Amino acid sequence: MTPGSPGSKALVVRPQGGFANRMIQYMFGRALQSRVLGAVLSGFHLPEWGLVAPSPDVLPDRMLTLTGHRFDLDAAVRSL
Repeated sequence: MTPGSPGSKALVVRPQGGFANRMIQYMFGRALQSRVLGAVLSGFHLPEWGLVAPSPDVLPDRMLTLTGHRFDLDAAVRSL
C-alpha cells in the first residue's frame, strides 16, 4: 500500500534534531504504524541508516501533528 492509495493512512514523519533524536522520532513513527491498520510511513530522510521515503504528493484531509517531547502512543492511535 502506498500513501494516498484507497484505504491507506499517511503517517508523515519529518525527524528533526541530532542523530539520536531523529532516530527516536523515526522509531515512534514505526511504532505508530504497527498499531494503525493500513498506515504508510513516509516523509523521512535518514540516509545514515539507509532510510528514505519522500512525503506523499497528496496529504490526507485529516492529519495528526505531534510536537514536543512527550507523546501518548495509544491516544495518537485512537485519533487516527
